[in-house]
Amino acid sequence: MDNVEGIFFTGKDFDRDAPVPFINDDIKNFNKFIGESRYFYTQVKEEEIILYNSGKYKLSRRRKLNFDEIKEQAQEYFDKKNANDFLDTAKYNYDKGKYKLVSFLLHQACENYYYAIRLTFTLRNNKQHNLSKLSSSVKRYSDELETVFHKKRLFTLLKAAYVDARYNPHFVVTKEDIDKLIPKVESLREITERICEEWIYSYDEKKLILYFYPKDNTSGCTAEACSLNDSYSSLTEKGFEVVGVSPDSANSHLKFIAKYNLAFNLIADTEKKILEAYGVWAEKKLYGRTYMGVVRTTFIINANGIIERIITKVNTKDHAKQILE
Repeated sequence: MDNVEGIFFTGKDFDRDAPVPFINDDIKNFNKFIGESRYFYTQVKEEEIILYNSGKYKLSRRRKLNFDEIKEQAQEYFDKKNANDFLDTAKYNYDKGKYKLVSFLLHQACENYYYAIRLTFTLRNNKQHNLSKLSSSVKRYSDELETVFHKKRLFTLLKAAYVDARYNPHFVVTKEDIDKLIPKVESLREITERICEEWIYSYDEKKLILYFYPKDNTSGCTAEACSLNDSYSSLTEKGFEVVGVSPDSANSHLKFIAKYNLAFNLIADTEKKILEAYGVWAEKKLYGRTYMGVVRTTFIINANGIIERIITKVNTKDHAKQILE
């Protein structure tokens, strides 16, 4: 469709309708990035909204990355952070007395520090400007993050700056406010850089908790996921990363992750290839009925790809404790 932009924009009133940008990408690059589990491209595929399909091409499948690949991506996302640029620009405008602009730039610095943490730790991110939600999403990675903005008034002011500093003529921010905010943003920078660098370094000695479970949102599987999620900080401190696998769809996984705010990734093995490779797609019996299903199992795999431990008798409610013992 050579004229897709013209067709899409026909009849639009741009005094009222914001234009939608189009991103043109080569199918080879697109499939390469899906295969590498790049979050933007996998999200595009998972949305499954197709405007046109020539039938000539097939989209790749997201694959499980090894630790070297995960470390490389985490380092890349961390290096690309532009939060420091926002902070430097804020300080430049502080000297000019432009305190409303400075408050907006400090908001953007915080937003991007939180993005850097999410991308470094999970390789995934969703655009979000609400600092409360962003800070809540990363606090599990370090207790220090909760201590940065312990004064509610300043944090509320910083949150409001995203919109009000630009569009509200009655928005007031004083030099005294900025004098208190800049050291807090600098503290967030220091914590962000330290925990991200430690996390990236830890991939050299990291172990993978690869757990297989039957179905999203069932009682046992929910208990197991929540046990791992509640103890995620303890697990990561011990060098573990967590990945879950089930035959559910990618859409089901996204809803499951959102519902319980899971910190780790889930793989949608709808074709059962991973399940079969690990021998956990097998014949099961229930109430005299025989059927094929997932045998709940957890594998502990070291950084060299060697399976160190297999847990077949999974305690779903205390699975994290079972792993750490």
